[in-house]
Parts: sequence; C-alpha cells; structure tokens
Amino acid sequence: MIRRAFLCGINRYSESPLKGCVPDVEDIWKLLTSKLGYAADDVRAIVDERATTQAIKDRMAWLRDGLKAGDEAFFWFSGHGSQIRDRGVRDELSDGLDEIIVPQDIDWATKILVDDDLAEWVHGFQLGVNVIVGLDACHSGSGTRGDMQPPGENPHYRRDRYLAPPLDIELRFREAPGRGHIPRRKIGRAAGSWFSKMVKNGVRGASDVPGMNHRLFTGCESTQTSADAYINGRYNGALSRNWVDAVAANPRGSARQIHADCVARLKAGGFAQNPQLEGPPDGMDKPLFVA
Repeated sequence: MIRRAFLCGINRYSESPLKGCVPDVEDIWKLLTSKLGYAADDVRAIVDERATTQAIKDRMAWLRDGLKAGDEAFFWFSGHGSQIRDRGVRDELSDGLDEIIVPQDIDWATKILVDDDLAEWVHGFQLGVNVIVGLDACHSGSGTRGDMQPPGENPHYRRDRYLAPPLDIELRFREAPGRGHIPRRKIGRAAGSWFSKMVKNGVRGASDVPGMNHRLFTGCESTQTSADAYINGRYNGALSRNWVDAVAANPRGSARQIHADCVARLKAGGFAQNPQLEGPPDGMDKPLFVA
C-alpha cells in the first residue's frame, strides 16, 4: 500500500501576506508522520516562494502518479483564495466565476490554478484510491483591500484568507455598465465546487455527494471567509489548527466525526466560519485514513 501526501502553505505573498500558512504545513506534517503512520519520505511540502504554479502542479502530478485501489493520497493547501471570470469552459452557470487557489507567483493570467484544473486532477485518480483534500483558503469575495500588512505579535490577530484581484481582473466580472459589482451573494459559492463541480450555493455542514471520489474539508461556507489567526500562542489557519487537533484526538475517526469535532472546536474558539465536508455517501462514516 502506498500513502502519499502533498502540503502547500504560502505566507509570503507579494500582496497581502499571511502568517499562519507555513505553520499549518508544519503541524500537518507532524500529524501525518507521528500520529498517522506516513513515512517522511512520502510527504512532500512546498512553502512561500517555492510554491509556484508549476511547482504545485508538478507535486500534484507526483501525488497521483501510479496510485491504485487501496492506496491513499492527501493534499492540503493553506493560503489565499480568490475568483476570476470563467475562462471559456462556461461551466459556472450560477455566477460566471471560477474559484482559484493562489500560488505565490500568481499573475492572474497564465500562472494561476482554477477550479477546473483542480477538478480535472482529482477526478484523474484511479477508482478505489482514498483521496483526502483540505483547502484552508478564503474564496467568498468579502475581504477588503485595507490592512494589507498583518500586525505584529497580536494575540487578537485575525484576517481573511482572500486575495482581491487587481482592478483590471475585477472589472471582467462586474455586471453591465451602470450596474456596479455582481452582488456579494453571487461572489463565492461552496468551496467544494472547486473540486466536485456538483455542489450548489449555500451547502452547509457535512454533505453527501453521490459520485464524488474524494473527501473534501474546507474552511468555510459560501458566504464566509477563512481566518488566518493567532491561536494559543501560535499563528495558524483556523481550519487547519482545529482540524489537526480533531484528528489527533481521534485518528481512526470518520470524516463525519472529524468534521463535527472541527465545527465544535471552531465555535468554542469564537470563529464564525462554518467548515464544510463533502464526500461520497458510502465514505462519510468510514475511517478517514487508511489503517
């Protein structure tokens, strides 16, 4: 049996830097190797300037290559998310927007990772591979351009993991002249649509998605943001920190159990975001990780 993991965390964006993404990678690496039996050589990570578009694609290809039924693949991204106008596929019928995860070298044109890229990748796994995906990124579109530089050692530090596109990109998904922005309720669908392309607006909590070949954890629901925060003396993503704690407390827990614990921990920590879980109906109550 092969078990592989790819972890990506980006703090050092040229615009709107974050603080908790690289610690997220470190914490998840420790969880996988110390609690869940992953061999260190089978866990690859890239952070900050090395997390370029091509480097992310290369390691995603490595993660999938040669896996067969009974093997396990784990992918976690911790960084910014955003949105752009649907680029030609025309599968974004509800809002005309593609969700993206933001690589360190994003140029909003060719160096970019859109939901269609991610969906194609995840659906390329052979049937029977245990695929687990986590996205600790904001995509709701409700972030602001203010306070771009996070404060110093601030125990109350929290900020959105949403990267607003440059004006020329933003203008492409405004409505007709004179009508202003697309309403915010349209800018930001359920995060699971980045992969499954089967989830509708407003999905909350744990959702069974027939035909889905992976289990997906996301930081928030469609109208919310995912927090970069200072938690118990350490910078982390709110989802990542609480997800790690939930798995560590119950390593043989099911996806649904881990999600429920994560929801409770976030609520107890005062976070308004509601993490989502999506997966196949026959996989939600089985142990999340292969023994």
